[in-house]
Amino acid sequence: GVIVVHHDDTVDRTTDGSGPVRAHSLADLQGLDAGYRFSRDGGDHAYRGHGLWIPTLEEVLDAFPDVPINMEIKQGDPPIVAAVLEVLRELQAEDRVLLAAEHDSIMSEIRRLAGEIPTSFATGEALDFFDRLKRGDFAGYAPAGTALQIPARFGEIELVTAESVAIAHEHGLEVHVWTINDREEMDRLLALGVDGIMSDLPGLARVAVDDVAGHDGHGHGEGCC
Repeated sequence: GVIVVHHDDTVDRTTDGSGPVRAHSLADLQGLDAGYRFSRDGGDHAYRGHGLWIPTLEEVLDAFPDVPINMEIKQGDPPIVAAVLEVLRELQAEDRVLLAAEHDSIMSEIRRLAGEIPTSFATGEALDFFDRLKRGDFAGYAPAGTALQIPARFGEIELVTAESVAIAHEHGLEVHVWTINDREEMDRLLALGVDGIMSDLPGLARVAVDDVAGHDGHGHGEGCC
């Protein structure tokens, strides 16, 4: 019944444990070594044995009280949206989070319960945006969310272009791009005017954003991991 922050629905890929996250008690989860399998380049496991654990959502919000957080709710069954929102409201964190979900069903539940908390786009909503872009038809368009969070490209299709960014901004949308770990790519996207960069290398992303701010007096994006 406790909400934890973990990318996968199992612990196998990143910890020294195995099995679904929800099959473990909180005590069991927090006894695992969350840095056990991490390797930046397939070499040494530099974070193994350093006391890293799977945190609860409450721990993350408490540890970073001034940091805006982009939060994807992944689990749909059993649903956890109401439990996530309970934590956010108890800690008065509603004004510093953006809620994301890949699946339209989870996003629908978020929007039903979340009130004024901003949201990104679920898959179907992003597909609708790009279908309209292809057809040149935004008549009556009312964006469902606040931020279009997308990869730079899908297969051979470039999603983040000058046109797509401009149209998104016309409709009051921010554009956040994932997952960008190359400095040249960061610079290219920032030059297009994207509003956020999601990266496994937040330090590099911050340098790229700060360089843009240094050149023109204001920043266009936000580094995060």
